[in-house]
Amino acid sequence: MAGRAVGYIVGGALGLGALAAAGAAGVRYWLPGVIESRAEEALHAAGFPAAKITLKRIGLEAAELAVVLAEGQGIERVHLDYTPSGLWGGRLDRVVLSGIRLELQADAGGVRPTAMESSEEPQADGGMPEVPVGEIVVEDAGLELLTPAGVIPLPVDAVVRQPESGRFGFEATAGLILGPVSGAADLAGSYGPDGLQMTFGITPADSTKTGTTGAVSGKGRVAWSGEGLPAGRAELEIAGASLPDGTPLQAGFRWLGEGERHELQALLRPGQDISAQVAAVAVREPGGHFRVSGTADLIAEKLEEAVRLAGAGLPVIGRGSLSLRVADAPVTSAVPPMDVAVRLERTGWADLASNGVIAASGRVERLGDGGWLYESDGDLTVEAVPSGAMKAALPPELASSPLFLSLRPPPEGPLRVTASPAEQGWRIAGAGTFGLEAGQAAAGGQLESLEIVTGSDGLVHAALSLMDVGLDASPWGVAARGLEAAATYAPAMERPLALKVSAGTVRIAGNPAPVAPFALNATVSGDPQGILTFQTDASAASGSIVLEAFGTANISSGTGQADIQLYPVRFGQGGRKPAELSPLLAQYAEEAEGTVALKARAGWGKGSTPGRAELLLEDVSLTGPSFVLQGLNAVVTADKLQPLHMPEQELSIGLLDVGIPLSDGLVRFAVPESETLRVGQAEFAWAGGSVRAQPFAADLSSMTGSVTLEAEGLELGQVLSMAGVDGLAATGTLNGRIPVIVEKNGVRFEQGRLDAAGPGTLRYDPADPPSFLDPGQNDSTGLVMQVLQNFHYTELGIIIDGSAGGEMEVKLRVRGSNPDFYDGYPVALNLNLSGALASILQSGVTSYRIPETVKARIEQFRNTGQ
Repeated sequence: MAGRAVGYIVGGALGLGALAAAGAAGVRYWLPGVIESRAEEALHAAGFPAAKITLKRIGLEAAELAVVLAEGQGIERVHLDYTPSGLWGGRLDRVVLSGIRLELQADAGGVRPTAMESSEEPQADGGMPEVPVGEIVVEDAGLELLTPAGVIPLPVDAVVRQPESGRFGFEATAGLILGPVSGAADLAGSYGPDGLQMTFGITPADSTKTGTTGAVSGKGRVAWSGEGLPAGRAELEIAGASLPDGTPLQAGFRWLGEGERHELQALLRPGQDISAQVAAVAVREPGGHFRVSGTADLIAEKLEEAVRLAGAGLPVIGRGSLSLRVADAPVTSAVPPMDVAVRLERTGWADLASNGVIAASGRVERLGDGGWLYESDGDLTVEAVPSGAMKAALPPELASSPLFLSLRPPPEGPLRVTASPAEQGWRIAGAGTFGLEAGQAAAGGQLESLEIVTGSDGLVHAALSLMDVGLDASPWGVAARGLEAAATYAPAMERPLALKVSAGTVRIAGNPAPVAPFALNATVSGDPQGILTFQTDASAASGSIVLEAFGTANISSGTGQADIQLYPVRFGQGGRKPAELSPLLAQYAEEAEGTVALKARAGWGKGSTPGRAELLLEDVSLTGPSFVLQGLNAVVTADKLQPLHMPEQELSIGLLDVGIPLSDGLVRFAVPESETLRVGQAEFAWAGGSVRAQPFAADLSSMTGSVTLEAEGLELGQVLSMAGVDGLAATGTLNGRIPVIVEKNGVRFEQGRLDAAGPGTLRYDPADPPSFLDPGQNDSTGLVMQVLQNFHYTELGIIIDGSAGGEMEVKLRVRGSNPDFYDGYPVALNLNLSGALASILQSGVTSYRIPETVKARIEQFRNTGQ
């Protein structure tokens, strides 16, 4: 393009001089009109259809004319100097061209005057006509170079001499005004049959005259034979310039041309925090086409400045680097495919993340819609620390931990990310596999689709779809498999976020786990920096156990509430097993019957609802290693969950057997303060009498405590009958106290004592006495057998020690006499009735009484919602 520009500037001036010489030769014929006509015909033939010549003056030694090439373009004054003899020989001494005004169009096709019609015929690249002129002077030429970047004014003054036919020497000064940058160029050289030889130097212009702030300087030399590419070298420096938005700009360019190989180096510094370095090599092939290889490296110390200059409108900060590589690509109007490497450090995004690192490498290709395609066989990684709204939305275990995200190629091919122009911004989309780590939590799976749309004000829309995701959240003891998620986010919408999540299996950690594996479905919508609404359901045991929750969460204030409902779960024959609801519960309750349901409202955060809960227990029976519980009926109510508060209420128990078979129980209890259970009344029937618990308190956090049972009116015969000893009978009633210790490992009785309320009888006359009481085997035991056959006691006591579900020590101590034994001689006996609880104290009930108040609460639970 440079060669053609020189050809039009110098060659055009010489061509006009030749026309002037031809006009002056017409003096010999004294035909000025013919001169004008022939000159115009020559310009028309040269491609200027609107050209017009006006001959102003003609004499024996000088002439003047004006040339119009198009509207606003031409030569104001052409002055010709000659001698009569030279004129007679067809030669001019001197031509002065003053006030040239010419527009030159610069594009991929080269440089040409806009007043010239394009021609399909091949034109000589910068060719110069042979003219009969000794010297041509160009004064006050105002050329305008029209480029895609704008108009570049080129004021030119030049002197062209022809020392011999066909060879020209020239000297010129040209003003360069490139927007806010200006300079003055001095050119000198020659043009002849062997081509063009030129040197140039550029110095900063006087800014007071040009009205510019920046300066351009440089130097170089060019040699061109008229064919192929020019050879030489050039250097150009731009300082003090500024972009349209006022950003300062410095630049440097280096060019080296040797034969068919050309090298270009450029360094651009828009502002103090951004630099771009380019190095390229172009080689011309025999067919005339070019192939290029090169690199471009961009470093932005302030990423926000680079984003602003690019007009991307993204709310990012940090430091970034971008490297591009092109290898042996054909030079066309399209951008060639490039290898790319990106690294962003100390990156932050709006009010969501900070101190991030983003790294990616792959191949970038320009798309037909003006967008870009990124492909990579490696990972794209992102690391960031939550901040602002994201930090507030995350749980404390993750809020201060770095987040690690990696996008990986899918199994079937490379990772693909596209960036296409959207209205006032960009649309970014991709798919692949991903891995995410946050503190001690991790997730990974298939990224089905990702779409991000930006505009002039930042993010417009984002959409995400995940499939077959695995999650391990060890801080909360949660693991999930088969997760699927679909999310959209549009900041300008009233409810920007919409999220739908499902999981095939969710497991809660524990040995054993507190709840059985379950499936999960959840939806969330609203403003992630404001109020979110959510709805979720969890199901287990093939859908026969279902829990639902719905509510709101205020992210900005950290508050929220949820309504929770466990639909009735039926245990027993044809129903569920305890392990299907809770493996942990199965350790304590091997078998279960009855119905369990839950309704609750929970709140969190400052000023939130204190919450409430109702737990339905209907005809519940549990059998464990150390207890039997039957006929449990209640609606257990908490009117506050934070802190826990339960008003006084009651529950009924058909049978509670922890070593002592208690039946028809009624318990009144409350939790007036968090983690403390207070029982005001606990009354049961046993052995024809009653057993009451003194008011007591228990620590709910440790599930430990102690209680003293008071027995009254127990029938001695019924109590002893539970020992299962054949032939043992008794009369009388018992009263006493039994201390009970509740420990983490079970229930323990400590020195419980039941004493006879008065005299009674005790008879032991088995049909088949045990060997240790056989009179034929032992004389002393034979005496005991005789005494017990009709023993009238005056004092009797039973002492109970041991653990429920383990060995129990039951001792019987009596004083009295047998009237048939030695005339009623007083006897004191100590008998040990110990044995395994399973064989000594066993009892059950087939029917029991439910208090009317408990029945009413159960009916109310069924008929009312939250």
